[in-house]
Amino acid sequence: MYLSILRLWNFRKYCAGADNKPGLEIHFQKGVNVLIGENDSGKTAIVDAIRYVLRTQSGEFIQFEDKDFYQDSDGNRKESSK
Repeated sequence: MYLSILRLWNFRKYCAGADNKPGLEIHFQKGVNVLIGENDSGKTAIVDAIRYVLRTQSGEFIQFEDKDFYQDSDGNRKESSK
């Protein structure tokens, strides 16, 4: 079993797209996948989203914070991840 697709709506840097399409959609391949990008480009958001969905927080309680929701250029945040 492997994660084949990750879709994000209003999670950190990734807002909802037009017609409520995901702000980010990644298609993973079997085997090793690598995330490469500059600082503050959203790599950690992708990894954290996977951790939240798979509940791999080493037994820690998962709690979403305001900073986890997309913020537009005017400073307005979405109220949910979908």
